[in-house]
Amino acid sequence: QMVISPFIDSTSKGSLISFTLTGLYTDQSSENLSTQVSWSVDDASKAAIDEAGKVSALNTGVVTVTASYKGIYAQKRLTITPATLDSIEIIPQQLEIAAGLQQTFKAIGNYSDGSSQDVSHQVEWQSSDSQYLEIASTRASARLPGKVDISVSLHGVSAQAAITVNPAILQAIEISSPALTLEVGL
Repeated sequence: QMVISPFIDSTSKGSLISFTLTGLYTDQSSENLSTQVSWSVDDASKAAIDEAGKVSALNTGVVTVTASYKGIYAQKRLTITPATLDSIEIIPQQLEIAAGLQQTFKAIGNYSDGSSQDVSHQVEWQSSDSQYLEIASTRASARLPGKVDISVSLHGVSAQAAITVNPAILQAIEISSPALTLEVGL
């Protein structure tokens, strides 16, 4: 008898799984036959497999992984689900901003299939202290000097960015005085 392991039934698009084929003998002994067998999948558009049993999940759907050894076959059905969110990156990751100014942030989601997409309007934005920096959707408003973190989360995946709010900066100078009439020489 031959057994394919690990005993998983599904994986996400873009993932890699290394399968092992174990031969079970009547004397209760076992042997790893992974490199001695011929590996194949029934739908090459959904998955690829190498000679060592490593499956690359290419597209969603169901595939059958087959290992053959000396006329004996073992099979495993594998469901490939849509790509899963692996990580989120906040852009900019670190920032210094003057009190009174605003900054727009982006959240980029990185998926198991190697793709990335803008998830800025899908994540939940939070400031660790809204006294220093308030954030609504993707726009942050710097309030008071200090250090604060902003964080995002989506489907259990989270990320943080460190923000320093500096004192307000001088943007313009105005000279004001009452209207004066001066005589020549004064």
